[in-house]
Amino acid sequence: MKEERNIKVKLHDGSIIQMHTEERIIGHQLHEDALEIVVDPDAVFDDVLITLEKANKQIRRLETALFTHQSYDKTVSELHEENERLRKALEEVRAEYSKEGSDLQVLRRMIKIIDGILGEGDNH
Repeated sequence: MKEERNIKVKLHDGSIIQMHTEERIIGHQLHEDALEIVVDPDAVFDDVLITLEKANKQIRRLETALFTHQSYDKTVSELHEENERLRKALEEVRAEYSKEGSDLQVLRRMIKIIDGILGEGDNH
């Protein structure tokens, strides 16, 4: 004799399919509070429900993987933009530093450039 089970599968659209193996009844609800539609299934529905549950789990995993991939793409893009901004700032500092002048003048020019990069302006 088969073990009695209550198989409940929540689909990716939010609807629910449920089967009690002892009573051989299958039901479908559009959501948790909806009226359940009940039918008497053939033996094949056990396999269908199990397959459906596996497919829904795979859909959830793929959705998660897609979201994670999109998140990584966004992060990489943001890091690339930040890298370019820092590269330009360093090139400006190098250009300023290579100008002739006293060490104090060079340091003041560097501080102005760095303040501009940090968005602090002339707060000193």
